[in-house]
Amino acid sequence: MRQRTVLAVLLAGAGQPIHPDVLIDRVWGDQRPSQVRNSLHTHVARLRGLLGRLGDDPPRLVRQPAGYLLDPGVATVDLQRFRALVAAAENGGSPADQAGLLRDAIELWRGEPLDGMDGVWVDECRDLWQAEYRDAVVRWAGLEIGLGRGATAVGVLERLAERYPLVEPVIDALMRALHAAERDPEAMDRYERLRRTLADELGVDPGPSLQQLHQSILRGELGAPVVAVAAQIPVGVTGFVGRAAHLDWLQEPAEITVVHGTPGVGKTSLAVRWARAAVDEFPDGQLYVDLHGFSANGAVTSPAAALHGFLEALGVPSQRVPQGLDDRAAMYRSLLAGRRVLVILDNARDAEQVRPLLPGTPTARTVVTSRNHLAGLLVAYAARAIAVDLLDETEATKLVAGRIGSDRAAREPEALREMVGRCAGLPLALAVLASRIALRPDAPLAVLAQELREDGNTLDALASDDPAIDARTVFSWSLRRLSDGGARLFRLLGLQIGNDISVPAAASLAALPMSPTRRLIQELLAAQLLSETRPGRYAMHDLLRAYAGELAEKDEGATACRAASERLLHHYLHVSHAARLRMTPIYQYLTLPDPSPGVQVVPMADYEAAHIWFATEYPVLAAAVGRALDLGLSSVAWRLSWAFSKFEQQRGNWQDRLEGGRLVLDAVIRDGDRTGEAHIRHSLAVAYSRMGQADLARGMAEEACRVQREIGDLPGEALTLTTLAMMVQRTGEPALSREYYERSIRLNRQAGNPVGEGNALNGMAWLAYTVGNFEEAVEYGHRALEALTNQDFLLGRAATWDTLGCAYHRLGRLENAVDCFQRAIQYFRRGEDPYYLAASHIHLGSVLVDRGDPEGARVEWTQAEQQLSELEHDRVAEVRRRLADLDRLVVPVAAAPFGDNV
Repeated sequence: MRQRTVLAVLLAGAGQPIHPDVLIDRVWGDQRPSQVRNSLHTHVARLRGLLGRLGDDPPRLVRQPAGYLLDPGVATVDLQRFRALVAAAENGGSPADQAGLLRDAIELWRGEPLDGMDGVWVDECRDLWQAEYRDAVVRWAGLEIGLGRGATAVGVLERLAERYPLVEPVIDALMRALHAAERDPEAMDRYERLRRTLADELGVDPGPSLQQLHQSILRGELGAPVVAVAAQIPVGVTGFVGRAAHLDWLQEPAEITVVHGTPGVGKTSLAVRWARAAVDEFPDGQLYVDLHGFSANGAVTSPAAALHGFLEALGVPSQRVPQGLDDRAAMYRSLLAGRRVLVILDNARDAEQVRPLLPGTPTARTVVTSRNHLAGLLVAYAARAIAVDLLDETEATKLVAGRIGSDRAAREPEALREMVGRCAGLPLALAVLASRIALRPDAPLAVLAQELREDGNTLDALASDDPAIDARTVFSWSLRRLSDGGARLFRLLGLQIGNDISVPAAASLAALPMSPTRRLIQELLAAQLLSETRPGRYAMHDLLRAYAGELAEKDEGATACRAASERLLHHYLHVSHAARLRMTPIYQYLTLPDPSPGVQVVPMADYEAAHIWFATEYPVLAAAVGRALDLGLSSVAWRLSWAFSKFEQQRGNWQDRLEGGRLVLDAVIRDGDRTGEAHIRHSLAVAYSRMGQADLARGMAEEACRVQREIGDLPGEALTLTTLAMMVQRTGEPALSREYYERSIRLNRQAGNPVGEGNALNGMAWLAYTVGNFEEAVEYGHRALEALTNQDFLLGRAATWDTLGCAYHRLGRLENAVDCFQRAIQYFRRGEDPYYLAASHIHLGSVLVDRGDPEGARVEWTQAEQQLSELEHDRVAEVRRRLADLDRLVVPVAAAPFGDNV
């Protein structure tokens, strides 16, 4: 079933890359297995094989940087075909043409969508697609009735009514079709069945429009009143730029669309821009109202007042407008029934304000703009949501250039780019900036940029006496609706480190448990004061963050702000240390200060979880070291820097390690922290070595070793000796390398550190291998495995099995070598170390060649080629050369090992 669900997710997004995390969430939800990524890879591999057998131009499933992409080729995905036909019908043509397109779309439907599958994503998609089908049938039926062919729609509508007996638009369409087929008694019976069911189960009556239809059929009159054609769409902004994708999304058919986004992001401008271009699609009128859900004086437009204005625009004399909200809504829906009308509900506060203003007819289109997500509309009416985000640099620059003149912008592009960059892509801020520049036509842009730079605070520089365009004021309108807890979390998030933050980090910042923190984050998301950049990661744009930071200093105070920052640093320190121990448990001897009260320390389940956490948090961790140094917390800075140094090594971020490590080293030396000095010198030694600066690396490692010896740090000295042994081995000093390994082994035993001992023994095995002592390499390799028994050190065991495989290969014991490399591959795969996983595949391929199995070697080397290609590693060329040798029937001799094994 999971494989079918993986295929369903890929087909639903055919033509678009889907990130593995999104795939996992949609397929497994909360019931994901411990090795879920391996399961996903297995399903994807099987699907590739199955799809490859489908015809001459089969669908292709490829891996791209953004995720997995299914290219259906000449095949057609029924969901996309259905939606394309519905969209074509909505985009015009004669009623007969539209009916034909919708009929073709409806005939694509076969039974239950996603039948036999389960899960949250499956349920949500099934409900959504069924709603799309239902709407298409109702629209088609209305066209058939209008063409005098209402009888043809009765059968389809009756089946739909049996499935959705309480959905009034379906019953409405069925009653009209039955009436058109001269089957009024059945129409009356259908209404009566609905009325009794609603009364018995819910204690309510059918809606006013259905009651009116019932009465019209009874009286023999179905004619609609003459309705005035309203044209209320306001004038659009001058110099509108970008948003091409958003305009395309708005053009897609949807009865209700919610356009949401952060304050000042241009939601109204977008909606009005699209509406003015789409006027011809709504010949029966266009209605607009500003609901003032967020305004300076707090005067919100009530639904009753909005309806009064709409009814007058539709030709109802003021004295005939009903008094009650329900009566006004009923008249409004009756007037719009079956008419192609556009309704723009701008600046809505919440779903309750919007619900009475919905036309309730599938022929009308409603676009709602709001700072809130209006989830109630999405749930109750399957409304489509369009998130409006910040402009990118190109679009932002184009917006300002369009307002100040392209010639002026072109003369000083760098100065303009600097000023635009301070506006965080927020259209409101960009518009204010453009007006400031335009008001000083003779001032060089470089001078204006210098003034903005000297102001320091962009919010001050873009302040205005007009509250409608002052960023602080506009932001503050959203804060008014927050709870006290939500407002406090918003302020503290102004102190976050890096570009985004997780729930545990936010909880630590606020000294709150996880559950209430999640609720407060949802509150901020709903208010568009926070955005979810990817699952579980949250961010503010720069101007909002600056505003939050100002409020934190003002309302929380310096002491509380420092305490919050220290809690956040302790969170990153303790979780990163736990993650490092999962990756390399050599460092279990390192001690940490107790976490501050309120800090959330997330448990790290396994190596995979640790690797994912580091990959996600790495940019934040690097910035956290700088924050710790700024606060004078060098003890936190060096421990944090040390904790993620192994991840940096795996990523090859040597320059980052050198730049950040030298700053930390200066701080710990200044503070007299010798333990910190030794650890940072060790990490710098590794970086210098990998950067090819052997002398600096050796000197740094020797100094670290000296400090560790003086302070009695046995495990630390042992680890540094292992590093030194590797360094001198690379520089051609095997005797000295052996001496260092032996000293490391003795110190690790003395310190009771079996993981460190196993690592050093594997180093000794690798040394023996490189000098041709293959039997000795096997002996030390097995001693290393013995030391690592029952130790949670995946990469240590993987590297040791790879060393043994290399030694057995040179001894001609090919079956032993195959077994060792297969074990190494298993551990490297679990440990998610793609480079060394590729190396073991290469080594295994070489053994298979020598064993007379070139096709087996091709399989191994092909996997290695794929892994190294994804890493963009320059050694992929070597693998491709080996594959080419196989194609030319040139059998390579046992190749030299692909990488260091310590």
